[in-house]
Amino acid sequence: MFRKTPLAAAMLILAASPVLADNFSLQIQSGQENSAAVQQIGGRANVVQGQTGVRNDAQSVQVGSAGTVGQAQIGANNRLDADQYRAGNGSLIKQVQDGQENDGHASQFGGRANTIWQFQQGHGHDSSAVQLGGAHNTATTRQQGAFNDASIRQELHGSHNRALIDQQGAHHQASAIQTLNDGGVIEIQQQGNLHSIRVYQYDTGNNQVTTLQDGVNSSALISQIEQVGSQIDVQQLGSLQVVDAHQFQSDHSRITTLQTGEANNLYVQQTRGANLSATLTQQGVGNRHELEQSGQGNTANVGAYGDFNRGLVTQTGSYNELYFDQNGSDNLLIADQRGSYNSFAGNSSGTENVVNLDQGGSYNRAHAYQSGHLNTADLVQSGGFNSAYVGQAGSLNHAVITQAGYNQVSNIHQFGTANQAITTQR
Repeated sequence: MFRKTPLAAAMLILAASPVLADNFSLQIQSGQENSAAVQQIGGRANVVQGQTGVRNDAQSVQVGSAGTVGQAQIGANNRLDADQYRAGNGSLIKQVQDGQENDGHASQFGGRANTIWQFQQGHGHDSSAVQLGGAHNTATTRQQGAFNDASIRQELHGSHNRALIDQQGAHHQASAIQTLNDGGVIEIQQQGNLHSIRVYQYDTGNNQVTTLQDGVNSSALISQIEQVGSQIDVQQLGSLQVVDAHQFQSDHSRITTLQTGEANNLYVQQTRGANLSATLTQQGVGNRHELEQSGQGNTANVGAYGDFNRGLVTQTGSYNELYFDQNGSDNLLIADQRGSYNSFAGNSSGTENVVNLDQGGSYNRAHAYQSGHLNTADLVQSGGFNSAYVGQAGSLNHAVITQAGYNQVSNIHQFGTANQAITTQR
């Protein structure tokens, strides 16, 4: 039966590229320290380069072409470079590397509906894809193995571009940057342990970031700055994970996070924006979350399910809202609200839960619900038209409400043993 060599298989993948061209170049090399280079100008250009061995180098440059570049390397310490300048619409770069410590770099300047596709298998690889300008372009990087790095940059007044990174194995790093790129999409997925994600979107709108990490001891840092109508969706499945998500000077945007497992940390910050929303969900044991919001019309929804969970929430501005739900034991939530038209709701179910809320301003409302043992609720309000309610069921519960202002109402309901209630109004 006919059997394909690894290089032949890679060449078949590249052969899926369009072959109808005015200019065509085919280069095949085997051995060590070989170099292949081609430059094509204008027309419909097509390049196919294949190398096997170690320390080989392949370069391809196309200028002013609606071109296609296909490159494949099998071995170690090899390097691929492909550049398309003034790329015509529908231009394509494909790169395949199999082995160890190989580098693959691809760039496209201008054009529309262009594609960069990179695949690396093995260990210690490095890949980068750059698309400057243009619209509806896509850059995709897939890596399998360990200790691989992947980066994608899409910048300079682009629109509706997509950056996709898929990594499987361990010790991978993924980064994606989109600036001045309206309607951009970044999707990163990592399977395995000890991964890291870095994402940055700046000065645009209607962008979306979606990340998924499944494993242990991984981290994700995501920043959106000066956005309108953008969103961040983060999922981490496993333990010892860290999420740090930021939206700065962003309006009508949202952050949604989900962590499942043990000893995870979640930090969400939305500052100097309006009509922002944050949804934080943690399931497991020993998880911790912190949320900070500033601006107007912001909404927070926090849910922690499991044991030994911790939470810290801070809101500043006007007509903000906060909802939280804790289910388990040894949970803690501390919330701080400043401004007007603020609202607070809550629920604690389990053992040794603690809720502390401090509100400042006017038209504030507060609610706290606890069921279990050793629960504590402290509510402090300052301003006017405030209302506070605490409900506790169980034993050894403690509730304190302090209000300062006018037209204030407080209600405390306790059921069980050794409960204490203190209400102060000024």
